[in-house]
Amino acid sequence: MTADARRRYDSSGRQAAAERRRTAILDAAADQFAVYGWVRTTLASVAAQAGVSVELIGQRIGSKSDLLLGALRHRAFRNDGDLRAAIVALDLPARPPAERIDLMVGFAADSLSRIAPFVPALHQAAESDTSD
Repeated sequence: MTADARRRYDSSGRQAAAERRRTAILDAAADQFAVYGWVRTTLASVAAQAGVSVELIGQRIGSKSDLLLGALRHRAFRNDGDLRAAIVALDLPARPPAERIDLMVGFAADSLSRIAPFVPALHQAAESDTSD
């Protein structure tokens, strides 16, 4: 059997499942940080809500701080939490100046309203940070 005749491994299903788990983790974290804040949100409670293990959160996301920032980005900015991609998606160069301003103001207002539920958790996290 030649190399071309062998079946090639298709990892797209595996990648899609990994992305669904990542999204479930970030959604659960966003829900919990917004409602319970920094102190009462635990990796275990996020893992339970997302249907994954605490170890998977550590491997895929990182620390509790990383989880908070990932959840904030996930909820605040479209395009997978990537601020730069979200701004590029506005396609500002193709628009007249007045429309650009309106789009950026709308984008900022929308982003701020999405970030607002995280402010108490961010404040609590900053207060509890002992790494000086």
